Amino acid sequence: MDNNLLKKIGKILLAEIIIFILAAIVYKIQLDTTFEDSIYAGLKWAHKVNNEYVMTADNPVVTEDLCLNMDEIKTISITGRAENTDPETLMEVTVTDKASGDLLYSESHHLNDVFKSGDRDYDMHVDSAKCGAGEYVISIGLIGATSDVVVLSSNAKYSIVKEFNGDPLNKTNIITSVTYGQVRSLTGLYFLIVFVMMLAVLAGYICVMRHGRVASKGFLPVLLLLGICYQLLIPVGGAPDESWHIDTAYKYSNYMMMVPSTGNGLTIYKRECDAQQTDLLGYNAETNSYWQLLNRTFVKPQSTELVEVGFFDASGNVPGIVYFPMALGITVGRLLGLSGMLTYILGRYFAFICYALLMYAAILIIPYGKNVIALISVLPISLQQGGSASYDSMIIGLGTLYTAGCLKVMDKDSDKKYIIPTVISGVLLVISKGGVYSPLLIFLIYALVSRKSKNEGKKLSKKTICLLTLGVVLVIAGAMFLYKDVIATMNVANRPDANIEDMHYTISYFISNPTGLICMLWETPFVKFDEYVTGLMGGILGWNSIKLKWLFVLPMVLVMLLFANIEKEKIELPWKKRVCFLIPCAVSFLAIMVALLLANTAFGEIIIEGVQGRYILPFAGMLFILTGNSMINVDKVNELRLWKFVMYLQSLLVMQVFVNVCR
Repeated sequence: MDNNLLKKIGKILLAEIIIFILAAIVYKIQLDTTFEDSIYAGLKWAHKVNNEYVMTADNPVVTEDLCLNMDEIKTISITGRAENTDPETLMEVTVTDKASGDLLYSESHHLNDVFKSGDRDYDMHVDSAKCGAGEYVISIGLIGATSDVVVLSSNAKYSIVKEFNGDPLNKTNIITSVTYGQVRSLTGLYFLIVFVMMLAVLAGYICVMRHGRVASKGFLPVLLLLGICYQLLIPVGGAPDESWHIDTAYKYSNYMMMVPSTGNGLTIYKRECDAQQTDLLGYNAETNSYWQLLNRTFVKPQSTELVEVGFFDASGNVPGIVYFPMALGITVGRLLGLSGMLTYILGRYFAFICYALLMYAAILIIPYGKNVIALISVLPISLQQGGSASYDSMIIGLGTLYTAGCLKVMDKDSDKKYIIPTVISGVLLVISKGGVYSPLLIFLIYALVSRKSKNEGKKLSKKTICLLTLGVVLVIAGAMFLYKDVIATMNVANRPDANIEDMHYTISYFISNPTGLICMLWETPFVKFDEYVTGLMGGILGWNSIKLKWLFVLPMVLVMLLFANIEKEKIELPWKKRVCFLIPCAVSFLAIMVALLLANTAFGEIIIEGVQGRYILPFAGMLFILTGNSMINVDKVNELRLWKFVMYLQSLLVMQVFVNVCR
């Protein structure tokens, strides 16, 4: 065997051994401290206002018949508050196994000892040896109530709630959390994630051996393996608003399978096993999601009957086509009779495959910054969103492909065939996300104008300036027409029933107070800059609950800036031409801030709320590529060294995310 090949194999083995040692250290030092903790399942809505169920002297008893699929249940919790409490009023709570009739929990307490004026949790501790997967009746009663009022946090669970107050059609749920088992049982999942990460590293080395670099034709297997890794790491329901996006994709899956509408715009038909899995998943990345993934993925679904359930349609600001990959995956899972968990995973991975193909195409097409695009594609936040049910998988991929296409089209010697996919990706990007990415169309206008220019150093002509100006006007006019209904809802005249504390800023307000708008747009980036950078580089994951240290974020930023300066690959444009690309990025970011100012920022706030770093991802490639300069030059040897560093950093980051969720 060739000595050179032996050396390469030795380097691969060494890298894999180092990653495994890191995994063992993290397991022993960090995970070991969480092994005795209980697995936590949150059943109340997160990032969304929960309903309230009110108990009074006229309505003193509430019962809920709840079906759970967990083993070794330890606590069942409710959340509530009490008002006008009488010191003598008692609250009695019982938990009964419906199948056997055994009383598993029975306690009575003075009401003012259980609930106060603010929300508090009440935990029902049950015997884990007797309380496993099954159906339970939870009863709460007020004894001797007069003017007492108890307000319980509630929502709707259409599958796991079998009855509420004896009514099988009432799907109200007052259980806010359940704890069960031990975190120790998730050990197998941890090492499975590490194993898939090691396979991705192996694929990266093979890519370098065959093509001489990472950002090449051999990059796709690396990306697909990392996608599997993050499917396990950020489970179903763990990405922002994912439950809503799953509902929307399921709606389109019903169209594919010709399932009739319910006739109610607030409900759809789902398989009962899918509805049950949705009910039992949290609204974040949590240990229960890991347990469900580990224990409920490859089970045979008990019921595939269609049931009518409530849903939230998240397709208001995007065309339905962006949900096609996820919907197709769900459809395949349903046709194959897979479990609810595996069906959702299949849908998410179909979305990731679409994302991966778009990013891969961008790497092959783009004439500059191939390593920048490759690194963006494997950023933790890109892998999370790319493999989620969110339409972000399409938007990030389309934005990156559009950027690559514009830079390719700008080269006057490039084939005209690249213009068509660039236009298509640009149009799809513009009509998504409420039109906030409309300014990026200037990329293509400028690229087409530059293509006709024979002299690279020629200044912009009056004709060019007029075309650019006309392009801006058309983009703004088009966006306003497409989203005229959305814009209308941002006017106070369309919100006459809103309470003053729920009011948001409006267009009419800023027309009369333009300086207020300018101040907020100026102040917000300065206050939130570190949060935006952290979010963009993957330091904020899950539903913004997994927050990693700058130890991971800062090196990624530095590597990205170095990748923009790879020799023979950096962009060479005078600063005046770079401005023509930077301005649309800045305007697009301003549009994002204005949209969230009007839709998400409470009246009276001086900082715009809701803006996240991940919203920059569709044009992040252009921003980083434009940082290429003559002061820094990275050769091929150091390019590979940087990728090795990214490999180790990504591996350690994956382990830390798992630890973060388990804690």
